Amino acid sequence: MSPSTRPISALKRFAARWFGRARQLRRDERGVAAIEFGMIGVPFFAIIFAIVQTTLVFLADQLLETAVNDASRQIRTGQAYSNGTNQAAFKTNVCGKLMLQYLIDCNSLYINVTTVSNFSSISLTPPTIDPKTGKLPTTTTYNIGGSSDIVVVSVYYLFPTLFSNFGLSMADQSNGTRLLGAVAAFRNEPF
Repeated sequence: MSPSTRPISALKRFAARWFGRARQLRRDERGVAAIEFGMIGVPFFAIIFAIVQTTLVFLADQLLETAVNDASRQIRTGQAYSNGTNQAAFKTNVCGKLMLQYLIDCNSLYINVTTVSNFSSISLTPPTIDPKTGKLPTTTTYNIGGSSDIVVVSVYYLFPTLFSNFGLSMADQSNGTRLLGAVAAFRNEPF
């Protein structure tokens, strides 16, 4: 055998071994499930997290709305007027009406109760967040009015959002929270 043919046959043996292993790897299906899960897992979990986040926001918003409507009934019927209910007692009443109190921190509720001259003059401007603290202002109005007065009860809460990855955040505030609001506007009963 000549020296020039040895490298060619060694190269052929190397190529045959390499292509043989490549054919084996191509037929081998071990680990395919892990690779497929890696490709599908990220979008799948992003959708699951988005569903959970949306559910929590809508649940908290509905709980807040129901609590405000139930607590406002005391103002509407004159019970709050005759009992001398102050703002702290009204806030406690709203918090007591929340069914799942672990979703909403009662200490962070913004409650504003005002009277207006007619329904067309109601302003529903939400409060602005204090840029230094990232919280809602603590100074509010509490005026439940008298018999047959028009009263507007506004309650706002900054709901913390959980998932902000993949562009799926429901936050609408600069501090990563979502402003939830519930408003009840009504005319007091004659009392």
